[in-house]
Amino acid sequence: MIELQLSHDASEIVPYNLANLMIHAKTYWLSYYPNMSMVSHWHNDFEFIICLEGQMLYFVNGTELLLNKGQGIFVNAGMLHYGRTIKSQDDCQFLCMLFHPSLFNINSFLQDNFALSISQNQTFPFLLLSPNVDWQQSILTKLHIIYEVITLQNNGFELVVLSHFYALWHTLYLNLSYTNNRQPL
Repeated sequence: MIELQLSHDASEIVPYNLANLMIHAKTYWLSYYPNMSMVSHWHNDFEFIICLEGQMLYFVNGTELLLNKGQGIFVNAGMLHYGRTIKSQDDCQFLCMLFHPSLFNINSFLQDNFALSISQNQTFPFLLLSPNVDWQQSILTKLHIIYEVITLQNNGFELVVLSHFYALWHTLYLNLSYTNNRQPL
């Protein structure tokens, strides 16, 4: 049984499996959680979920979304969210990947323009990712590649993970239109 570790403010204490990069990447089944439901929580990380088997109801800041096999969701930093089963007997396997915004801390330009422009935009809580939309399928594919690279952990795999993450983020960033005041168009 998995129980998320939460702080007093409902923020998750994220168990990074790549602690040096502050990345968490793991597959789960909803049946690992009490009552096949995660606890509502938030964190400063960018979260990606991909439904691998079955279906899942996903909640972000009070909005209910249905994730089917092959679909995914991007959850922005700081958003209250959780997933749960649709019916108590229907399980769902999913890939969960969290990337801390510190991955952009190379310099203030990257941090301000590519991380904070999204993470501080409270009008952009989530994005559904469909395998039927080319640029979204590209993101889903990169997430699968990142997970495989992390699982294999060949020499220098961290560089490969970062290169795919930055390529993924570039695709996401280009397809989200922002004005100078960081509001979606």
